[in-house]
Amino acid sequence: MRLFRAALESRGGNVAILFGLLATPVIALMGAGIDYSLAARDRSLMQGAIDAGALAGVRLLGVRSEREARAQAEAYVRANLPARLQGERLDIEIVNEGRAMRLTMSRDVPTSMLNIIGLGAIPVAATITANAPPPRRVIEPLRPVTASARWRPTARSMRCGPPLWKC
Repeated sequence: MRLFRAALESRGGNVAILFGLLATPVIALMGAGIDYSLAARDRSLMQGAIDAGALAGVRLLGVRSEREARAQAEAYVRANLPARLQGERLDIEIVNEGRAMRLTMSRDVPTSMLNIIGLGAIPVAATITANAPPPRRVIEPLRPVTASARWRPTARSMRCGPPLWKC
């Protein structure tokens, strides 16, 4: 009992004990932050790639076949992904009666520090829906001004100036 009381009353070495107790959660939180940032980086890379693919594929909707539009979208996605993400699953659907394209990509990002507490992977996903541009309207050129539609000077306009001036 005397030894226990002496340990409670002693003030030496408290910093080392506090550091030892707090170091483990601080290191775990730093590791979780690194794991989360890796997952956010992969999601950002996937989002940029499917954005490019959707814009490239949706331009072909209504102009070429849906198969060609899908192939174009997938080619752009694969060209914009880093090598380690090339094997991830990509879903491409044509929606809104063939006037829009929806791309979805998902992945489980493996973790290192969060794996210690049982979270072996962080699921991330990226989705975009791009609408096809409206059909282009043909604008007819203006008709040339004929001689009968031109302004002709009158006695009043000669006195007052162009037709919109007031005398």
